[in-house]
Amino acid sequence: MKRIMSVLIAGSLTMTVVLIAGCKSDDGPNLEGFLREAERLDRAHEASATPLRETLGTLMGALQPKDLVTPDLKQTLATLFEQEEKLAGEIEKIETPDEATGVRDEAVNSLRTEAEFGRKLAAGITPTTTFEELTGLFESEEAVQLESRRTNACAGLQDLADKSGIAVDMSC
Repeated sequence: MKRIMSVLIAGSLTMTVVLIAGCKSDDGPNLEGFLREAERLDRAHEASATPLRETLGTLMGALQPKDLVTPDLKQTLATLFEQEEKLAGEIEKIETPDEATGVRDEAVNSLRTEAEFGRKLAAGITPTTTFEELTGLFESEEAVQLESRRTNACAGLQDLADKSGIAVDMSC
C-alpha cells in the first residue's frame, strides 16, 4: 500500500508542478513567469487533489490483501487519473518559452502516459479484483518506469530554473 500511495501522491504533486504553463510577455512567453505560474497552479491543483488522495488512503487502509477492491476505490483512482489527463490538455494549450518547451512536452507526454495507465488500470478492476492484485499493478515495471519518467521531467524543469537563476521549488 505504501508503494501505491507513493506513486499516486508523488505522481500528482510532481506532475502538477512540472506540467504547469507560463506567462507571455510582449516578446513571447517568459521563463520566469512560466515557472512562477507553475508554483501557483501547483498549489491550486494540490488543494483539489488532496481530498481525493485522502479518500483513497482511507479506502485502501481498510483493505486486507485478499479483500476485493471496492467500487469507491476504483472510482477514486479513475478520478485522479482523469485529473492528470485534463491537466495535460490544459498545459499543452499554453504558450511556453522555447527553453522550456522540451521539458514541458516530456512532462505532458509523461502525464498522458500515466493517465492512460490509470485508465487501463481502473477499467481492469472487476468485482473480483483483490487489493493484492491492485497493489501488484502499482508495483509493476510499467508503474516504476512512469514514476522515473515523471521525476526526470520534473528535475529537468528544476535544473532549467536553477541554471537561469530563477528561485522556484518544483517539489521534485
